[in-house]
Amino acid sequence: MRYKAVLFDLDGTILDTIGGLAYTMNVARSMSGLEPQPLEQVRVMVGNGIRNLIKRSLANETSESVDPDKVFADFMEYYIEHCIDNTFPYDGIMDVLMDLKDRGVKLAVVSNKADVPSCKLIEHFFPGVFDYVRGHREDTPLKPDRQVVDETLEILGVTSAEAVYVGDSDVDIKTAVNSDMPCVSVDWGFKTHQFLVEHDATNIVSNMDALLSALIVE
Repeated sequence: MRYKAVLFDLDGTILDTIGGLAYTMNVARSMSGLEPQPLEQVRVMVGNGIRNLIKRSLANETSESVDPDKVFADFMEYYIEHCIDNTFPYDGIMDVLMDLKDRGVKLAVVSNKADVPSCKLIEHFFPGVFDYVRGHREDTPLKPDRQVVDETLEILGVTSAEAVYVGDSDVDIKTAVNSDMPCVSVDWGFKTHQFLVEHDATNIVSNMDALLSALIVE
């Protein structure tokens, strides 16, 4: 059937945000007297929200004086102001989005990234493209819980049977399963093709043409 709506993850799916996330993580670490971490180390820690990113970043720190809440606050203060820095749309993603939009497909972003920077990033890089953007808010559970997906589908006026979820991680695969939706996994993001295979991805695409083809099936 033809999908009436496509829900996208943000980080690693439509935007390459790892440069900005890694830089901000190291700004926050430095404010607590900690050494920086390499980008590739930060990459594998992303996917379950900023608090979990910080928890993983601090996992091997021995100093009892490091306050995770302070690191979180420092991260958020800097990132909200600088989230656009070192962040880029994946080549060709705008063409995919505009093709879907021209076909009358409703588009949404559902991300574990905090809501304020999520909305700021989408407004900057994709103005007027998405029908709804929802990042994480402290009063709602993170993906793979289905609550925010259900809220998004209700706002779009479609059912889970009429929609598909697109993401780059195991979290996105589980989100789709929990939400009774099919999932298209992209392997240009923060997880490798093999990682996605090992985490039960059923439809993996490696380029924008394949993504569009997977989303406009009749």
